[in-house]
Amino acid sequence: MVMKYYKYLIMEGNAYKIRTFIALQHIILIIWFFIGLFMFAYGEYIKTGIGIVSFTLLILVLMILRPSKFRVCPQDQRIQVDRAKLEKTPDSYSFSDFSSFEMDTIYWLRIPINSTLYARFNFEGKTSRHVVSQSFGRGPMQVLSNELGKLITRDQV
Repeated sequence: MVMKYYKYLIMEGNAYKIRTFIALQHIILIIWFFIGLFMFAYGEYIKTGIGIVSFTLLILVLMILRPSKFRVCPQDQRIQVDRAKLEKTPDSYSFSDFSSFEMDTIYWLRIPINSTLYARFNFEGKTSRHVVSQSFGRGPMQVLSNELGKLITRDQV
């Protein structure tokens, strides 16, 4: 099997995971971190500043260390999606269950501030939609969508 280079897909074992992008929620947490530092250094609310800084650092570390939730296994022709629920096994969909990609973008003064790429699956008569990735702009999400589409449709033929 010839390894093909993808811009936003990272080979991990026999599956592909998605590169992490900086998105709106990361920036909001970093702003909260600096607000907490400012409160700690220059304000009268030292305990509140320490609480905001420690809580924000904990969330940032968990977000950075969290592995990708969306994995594509071309050899098995499966897509695995880890869910946020307490179940230990991820949802597993066949390539034939995949329906389409959808992209939602939030604009502020005509500037895109957050783009979210979703994958839609039809499985056992139910339709489910899972977040694939998020970024500031539409460009990286469109390239990621094209890469995933090529990988999924190439292996269906």
